[in-house]
Amino acid sequence: MGRHREKIDIIASILTEAEKGSGKTHIMYYANLNYDQLRKYISEISERGLVVLDGSQRHFQVTDLGRTFLETYKKYFKATKQTARQLNEVSAMKKLLENMLIG
Repeated sequence: MGRHREKIDIIASILTEAEKGSGKTHIMYYANLNYDQLRKYISEISERGLVVLDGSQRHFQVTDLGRTFLETYKKYFKATKQTARQLNEVSAMKKLLENMLIG
């Protein structure tokens, strides 16, 4: 069973693909969304000023605010991975200590 994706993870996926100047279909497949989900997210991030349609009205462009979101997301993602790794190490140490008391 796959893990539930958070809203910010989905938006980061959309923005990552939109940075390439992609259209809805490419973004939809890249972000693993159905069309209704994509429309909802695109509408929201457009209203928030993270993406705009290009002159042809077919491809998305990430705005400066969208790039700032992505840069911050990458730092957040890296920090969460480091924190998870540290928590695993702490958990392993606790288990070792508990085993020393049992044995």
